[in-house]
Amino acid sequence: MNARKTALAATAVLAGLLVLVLVVPAMLDWNRLRPEAEAAASAALRRPVRISGPIAVRLLPTPTATLSGLSVGDAGAERLSVSLRLLPLLSGQRQIDELTLAGGRLGPLKAVEARITPEGAIQARGKTALSPLGEADTTFDGQIAEGKVTGLLRLALARASAQGQLSLSADELAIPDLVVTLGQSTANIALVAGLGTQPVQIDITAKGGVLDLDSLTAPPQSQTAAPTVTAAAPPPPPTQQQPEPTAAPAGRFSLPGNLTLNLDAAVDGLRWNGLTLGQTQMSALLDQGIVTLGHATTHWAETGEISLSGTLASRDDRLVLAPLALTTPAFRATGELSIAPTAPVSVSLKLSSQGMEAGYDGTLSNGTVSLRAASFAQAANRLTGHQPRGGGPLAVTTRLRLDATQAVFDQLQARLGETLVTGTGRLDLVGRVLTADLASPAVAVAPFLGTDTKPGAIQSWRLDEVAARVVATGSTLSVERLNGRMLGGALAAAAKANAAGIAVTATLKGADIGGMGLGAGGVKATRGRLDAQTRLAARGTTQAQWQASLTGDGRLDVSDGLVEGFDLAAMDAQMRKLDNIGSLLGLVQAGLSGGTSSFSTLGASFKADRGVVTSNDITLVAEGGGADGTAVVDLPKDMIDARLAFRLATPGSPPLGLRLQGRLASPNKIIDVNALQRYVVERGLGKAIKGKSGGLIESLLGIKRHDKKE
Repeated sequence: MNARKTALAATAVLAGLLVLVLVVPAMLDWNRLRPEAEAAASAALRRPVRISGPIAVRLLPTPTATLSGLSVGDAGAERLSVSLRLLPLLSGQRQIDELTLAGGRLGPLKAVEARITPEGAIQARGKTALSPLGEADTTFDGQIAEGKVTGLLRLALARASAQGQLSLSADELAIPDLVVTLGQSTANIALVAGLGTQPVQIDITAKGGVLDLDSLTAPPQSQTAAPTVTAAAPPPPPTQQQPEPTAAPAGRFSLPGNLTLNLDAAVDGLRWNGLTLGQTQMSALLDQGIVTLGHATTHWAETGEISLSGTLASRDDRLVLAPLALTTPAFRATGELSIAPTAPVSVSLKLSSQGMEAGYDGTLSNGTVSLRAASFAQAANRLTGHQPRGGGPLAVTTRLRLDATQAVFDQLQARLGETLVTGTGRLDLVGRVLTADLASPAVAVAPFLGTDTKPGAIQSWRLDEVAARVVATGSTLSVERLNGRMLGGALAAAAKANAAGIAVTATLKGADIGGMGLGAGGVKATRGRLDAQTRLAARGTTQAQWQASLTGDGRLDVSDGLVEGFDLAAMDAQMRKLDNIGSLLGLVQAGLSGGTSSFSTLGASFKADRGVVTSNDITLVAEGGGADGTAVVDLPKDMIDARLAFRLATPGSPPLGLRLQGRLASPNKIIDVNALQRYVVERGLGKAIKGKSGGLIESLLGIKRHDKKE
């Protein structure tokens, strides 16, 4: 009986103890221990520790503590559970049996699920934000032993991946060889971070081959879709102003001041949006919240080496790179780059170089571009090598919309001296082709002529109501079409220019020939309606080179006009009453010593070869007669040799020759009177002429004689 009572008593005691172990921990308010737990953990980890959620503890079957809403510095977890081995715990030893974490976060790493087994094996899964590539699936499989974690880290995206051995202790994080695959490209990164010091010190070294960034952003190709061919898209028409995306409110932003980061990176080349860059290097240091960009250089075949340097710091919630220095073989620019890490990202860029100022304000995909200079002529010379003679400022503004394949320019307004140009444009980022539709109410030619241009009528030319499509690709600039008004006529033209030379085709209808300035030696067309067509090409980039290599052909036709320099009607009237020496002298003097001739048609075709322009079919139909002639203009030598044979309306009258020979600006005027002298001899006036040694006409008029043997 006593034994039975003893057994019952023992059972009751054990049951009571079991109730105490199982029920009492659940009934206790463990949250009262939160301040002590946070303080102890903060001291042990040397990081601020906060527990915002409930604390739960159980003793059986395995002593386990669960913390919810845990944060350690910038890291944290939704839930952390730690299980201890029971028997060692009863003897005063704390040996972790298992540790599990859910909803963890650490910098760009989030949604972490992790587990540490009694044997020290670690398994962790999560997502790493790698903007703009997306979120990478992240895994870590390793081991913890003697206070050190080692294992294999993997990150995977659709078109990129990385993996490498990781080593972590209380004092150091090291990834000696992280192999990164970007599309078809590979890079190697070494990272060492000293965790036992303040501030934390990180060294990163990256080396790679040619990185093809296009392979990361290109959409996946369909396996079944048939290929299509589409025409090049024209620049979009001007659009109404689209509302700007609203930036999300930004919190206080600053670069980390408790971190020292040293970065050295180099790749053999970069490909992005069809652009290929050569060897690219960068060296930067982040210290006390300030980044010093020691150098960033790249090689581009079209410009040579491009380098960037400056100091990056946080200012008024923006990242500011200033002073910024951008250097190319052609120019050096200084300025400031400011970026606000809002959504969307806000960007402001200001650059100045040799009297020119360029700027951009907006987001990464939508903003305003500006270019200004006090002197349009000086800016044109620096940008193109051409030195125009025009004055006035340069002011260009345009709205820019950018996506992965194109940059669209809207609301373009350019003030080039006194000329205003408006329009739209589109830059194909893949094909590297710029297409623009431009318009101007009036374009004076003179300001755009080079300073070496010789004086002439061209300086007074002006184009009105101009509309043009311009295409630039590589080093070639093409004017696919240009329409407008010139000298009162309709102009249609096209042109192409590059470093090798220039080619032009043009048609002009109904223009006033008086403004063309066509003439030499006092003979000039001053009135008439001109129709002209021409195709010309020349090599080089200067006026002298163009003149020496000019080739092509063309035709001029003028109707209902007036020519200065001779009077065919007066000559014909004198011819009709030619009966003595006085009337003969009057014919020559009245006809070739000035005056004007009205004509119904004037036409000529021409060919140019290595700067020598030749016409063999000059034809004039005028009041009182007409003329036929030839002309040779040697542009490199600035010489002319033109011959005109005037035919009078009087039946049977002889031709009268006129030759212009010498410098274009002031050729000698030579009158050929041989046929006329034969005519007057046949009329019975020969003795009077021979009595003066055959030179009466020349001596009286003071002109040179053109002998037969010429």
